Amino acid sequence: MVGLGSVTMPSDAMPVSKPEPKTNEQPQVQPASEPVPQPTPEASPVTEAPAKKQEPEKEQEIKQIAYAGILERSRNFRGEITPSALMTALFSQEIAPDIEQEPPIAISNGKDTLKVIFTLAASEKVSPNFALTNAKMIALSKSETSGAWVLEARPEKNAITASVTMLTNSSVVDYPLTVVPPAKGISGKETDFALFLKDTGVKPAKRDLNGDGVHDYQDNYIYAAHYLLLKQNDKKTKPAK
Repeated sequence: MVGLGSVTMPSDAMPVSKPEPKTNEQPQVQPASEPVPQPTPEASPVTEAPAKKQEPEKEQEIKQIAYAGILERSRNFRGEITPSALMTALFSQEIAPDIEQEPPIAISNGKDTLKVIFTLAASEKVSPNFALTNAKMIALSKSETSGAWVLEARPEKNAITASVTMLTNSSVVDYPLTVVPPAKGISGKETDFALFLKDTGVKPAKRDLNGDGVHDYQDNYIYAAHYLLLKQNDKKTKPAK
């Protein structure tokens, strides 16, 4: 006996596929798109590293040096005016460490000369220049042994002040010369020197050695310088015991 199976009938709700109508149209072939030219990247400019700015060379500092001389010490002396105190204040210390005058005291009689010896630092490679005031240059030389410069000069007649200026590549140095005009009536005795000093500032002047009408520090300087020269000459002339 054959059993009847159930047959499912198509429902209205189920879609029915219809065959697509055939057409003779050929499918349109899209032409291949031409590549759009891309802009060529410009080469980046090569920037060089900025050159280092060269700092301007610093100008070498020129030192200005002006030494005080013996006459200046006499003008600034404020102690008790006695022979020993004045002589110590005026002549006990050198004027400059690297400059020396020979002889230490020069008489400005218009004939005698003096020498100034300049010992320069090793760093000074350039020859210095010299200029004089109230003195005339006689000779200039350089010592072969020490390397010092030796300047010979003649002070003007009756000059009480004179100086030499040395110019190097690093400094300008003013060095006062120790010069004293000729004078009469100078004694080598300390008692006479003391009497002379007591008249300082007295009006009218009793002892005016430089003819300016007053007895002041300049006259004391003149007397002290000649007094020292007399004492030195006495030592030279005395026979050794």
